[in-house]
Amino acid sequence: MPTKRIEYIDAMRGFTIFLVVLHHVSSFVLMSDNPESFSFSKIFMHFRMPLFFFISGFVLYKKGFEWNLSNTLNFFRKKLPVQIISPFLFFWIYVSIEHLPFNESIFEMNKAGYWFTFVLFEFFVFYVLLNGLIQLCRVKGIMMDMIFILGGVLFYFSCVYGLFGQLLPGTVFGLLSTYHWYFFLFFIVGVLVRKHFDRFEQLLDSRFFTTICIVVFFSFNLFPKMFDISLTLCNLLVRLSGLFLVFAVFRKYQGVFSSSQRMGRVFQFVGRRTLDIYLLHYFFLFTNLRTVLPDFSNLNTPLVEFVVGSAVAILIIMASLSVSLVLRTSPLLAHYLFGQKIKSRQ
Repeated sequence: MPTKRIEYIDAMRGFTIFLVVLHHVSSFVLMSDNPESFSFSKIFMHFRMPLFFFISGFVLYKKGFEWNLSNTLNFFRKKLPVQIISPFLFFWIYVSIEHLPFNESIFEMNKAGYWFTFVLFEFFVFYVLLNGLIQLCRVKGIMMDMIFILGGVLFYFSCVYGLFGQLLPGTVFGLLSTYHWYFFLFFIVGVLVRKHFDRFEQLLDSRFFTTICIVVFFSFNLFPKMFDISLTLCNLLVRLSGLFLVFAVFRKYQGVFSSSQRMGRVFQFVGRRTLDIYLLHYFFLFTNLRTVLPDFSNLNTPLVEFVVGSAVAILIIMASLSVSLVLRTSPLLAHYLFGQKIKSRQ
């Protein structure tokens, strides 16, 4: 069943793809991934990809939608071109241009950067299988939600403790990008938040929830020696608190991110073009930018690095959107590359 788009969710997705491009600029262009130096990108890292998968789960859930055989096949028929075929085409073009070995790249967990859509498609499969299991067991209500949470938690801890790496052959582990399966928990959280959105909004409006998120997130980041974020539980808490904090900010200031405001229109447009930006930005990222920009690996100037990185990230996003607009002038390319619906002739 179709539902009305929530504008600040689209805006939040635009913010998230900006953080993704910023991270790539900071790490691969400005070389600011020195473990001894502070970087804003390292702070954003805690919630950047969890937020992306959270939003994916959030927009997937549709009240009253039945995952019967017909609906499931139709769903995957629509998702296959944009989640697998189109990203694989861009991946193949990219590794060819960069002269990267195809066989090694396809069996490498990050797929030269193109892992996200493949893993998200796998999460769709996992979610449908969990739904099938629940229907088979005829479980409803709170028990249904508990099974979803249990599935997400099992995936998270199995990845953290390397269980999948022990069970699966190396080629399968790399081909499926199994290392990233721990994000499935955040995907499930997004589904459940959308399912119980009224209760979640009540939670956000309570006195203590956002306060706890702020205290947890900033305490873990400002006092890393006191709180070892490398610990599994601490890592999970800082990711969830950062995720919910960003959501709370966009919801509270949703008027700023509405279509009636210029900033809102920009963020929403970028948010609705995240796939385009994701697929195209690598072609602009690795274009000798490193030779003309400062090397921040030993400078330890996080504010300057953030400003420079943000400016470069915005330019790359603009360049990606420009190419996307050209490609989208063809209805067929817009449909098969980016999933845009083909308008029926009247």
